[in-house]
Amino acid sequence: MDQKNLTKVTKNIILSIICLSMIIPFYWMIVTALKTPQEILRFPPTLFPDNPTLENFLHVFQVTTWNGNSMILVSFTNSIIVALSATFGALLTCSMAGYAFAKIKFRFNSFFFWLILIWLMIPNQITLIPLYVIFAKLKWIDTLYPLIIPTILLNAYGVFLLKQAISNIPDAYLEAARLDGATYWDIYTKIVLPLIKPSMITLGLLVFLGRWNDFFGPLIFINTDDNFTLPLAMNWFRGRYTTDWGVFMAAAAISVTPIIIMYLIGQKYLSEGVSTISGLKG
Repeated sequence: MDQKNLTKVTKNIILSIICLSMIIPFYWMIVTALKTPQEILRFPPTLFPDNPTLENFLHVFQVTTWNGNSMILVSFTNSIIVALSATFGALLTCSMAGYAFAKIKFRFNSFFFWLILIWLMIPNQITLIPLYVIFAKLKWIDTLYPLIIPTILLNAYGVFLLKQAISNIPDAYLEAARLDGATYWDIYTKIVLPLIKPSMITLGLLVFLGRWNDFFGPLIFINTDDNFTLPLAMNWFRGRYTTDWGVFMAAAAISVTPIIIMYLIGQKYLSEGVSTISGLKG
């Protein structure tokens, strides 16, 4: 075997091992969710359930909050509200800010953009206490607002990402539109947004996944179980002293489903968005 084929085979083996390391946890989650409690605790463990059952999934929907609502349905709905609101809000504010920084000349443009870059370097934990005080004064504690508003108004990474994408748009396109009498809003909606669609979808996926998987924010700002998001509900299903692994894995399978769907829908645009932002695509 020559050097070229050996390199190719080695690369394929490494990639296969990496793929298996990612697939096995998902497979084990599904298999465990379909097992009975007795089979889950069996040693050595079985790779396939002897008698597949949906009892764990049924039990997930039977667990209720203090007000008698289904825990998984309430937390799923709250996570959808938080993730979608934060995603669409962040896409609007970040694209508008990115357009302003990339294509509109105004005083202190560079200064304000550098402030945004500095904000990227500040850990979220440092701003947690000031944000908590602000939200407490606004009476937003134990509501979904603290999980949505900061992502919309304080998304420095989103502004940076879309600013870089918009900077790749030739100025000639915008100048031609201005000569035709287009306003800034016309240029933004009819030229800029269509041209940065892959980058917008990339940012949307990142924001959605970030809000969907966020555990720290809800843990700090949410107090009652009727306002739980899925990460908090998953922690509740884990139990304080013991864990029913079948029920826990069934809840995990339900919570991960929207993420998989979002990735399958947006994977094409995700790769295009990354290549556009990095300047690899003309």
